[in-house]
Amino acid sequence: MTSEISITVSQQDAASRTLAVSVPVERVKAVEAETTRWYGRQARIPGFRKGKVPEQIVRKRFGEAIRQAVLEDLVRETWKKAVEEQHLKPVADPQVRNLKFEDGAPLTFEMRVDVKPE
Repeated sequence: MTSEISITVSQQDAASRTLAVSVPVERVKAVEAETTRWYGRQARIPGFRKGKVPEQIVRKRFGEAIRQAVLEDLVRETWKKAVEEQHLKPVADPQVRNLKFEDGAPLTFEMRVDVKPE
């Protein structure tokens, strides 16, 4: 993948880490397109055969659900990558804070996670 998610440790102490995350626009758009296609295949909208609904109509009808699904997918993907890259031993799910998710801009957020003390 050329559009790499960047994860940096912004704070750390014995029992927690705070990670600053930035997901490039290209990656956000790719996941959004994939999710929109999925909704298009599942949608049953009067006047269209299943799986043949135009993308604009899918986006108009399911825009908020698509946005939420994209956000959840990217946070989940980032969390898996962070655990591997940072060799984290989490004791709970992360808390996501300072989320910025705007069209045409990278997705950025902080992830705070409690870890086993070393």
